[in-house]
Amino acid sequence: MVGPGRADGHVAKRSGPFEVELGWAQEPPRVGAGNAIEVGVGDAQTGAPVAVPAGALSVEVAYGGRSVTLPLVPTAEPGLLEASIAPTRPGAYSFGVSGEVRGQTLDVHAVCSQSTFECVEADAGSEFPVRDPSAGELAQRVRSEARQVDDARSRADDAHTLALVAIAAGTIGLLTGGAALLASRGRGSGRS
Repeated sequence: MVGPGRADGHVAKRSGPFEVELGWAQEPPRVGAGNAIEVGVGDAQTGAPVAVPAGALSVEVAYGGRSVTLPLVPTAEPGLLEASIAPTRPGAYSFGVSGEVRGQTLDVHAVCSQSTFECVEADAGSEFPVRDPSAGELAQRVRSEARQVDDARSRADDAHTLALVAIAAGTIGLLTGGAALLASRGRGSGRS
């Protein structure tokens, strides 16, 4: 339905009178590489592509407890829609396509796996002589180091407060000791 050879790496789902194929436009999907979610809509009885107007369908992309909903845009090929995306983390993504076509509700969901579409891979093999971290990995590292800086700042503030308390206690001790020394000298010189 989405064209010769394109169904590889896609999963077919039925929703009412529609056969829906979904997957990545570029496979294998790689971290940081521009890609698109590709959705083909066809008539479940005849297999013929179904023209879907712009704005009729959207795709919810979910990863690790986060999700984003993107509009599916018709391409030049009848029944084929895309939503551009650049995955920033490796791992399992899920797609949920929903909307209304020809007055009928369309709603399908799939999670990447060996039997559906490919999961996102880290782009480890194409960089030489070393693999540089992706923008997502750098952002994660910055957040981690920012937490460490905040923790160190908090410990330094606590140590500063403790030092001020110790200085104040030491000053009180010196003043008390000095006053006691003066008082004892004053009593000692009055006896002679």
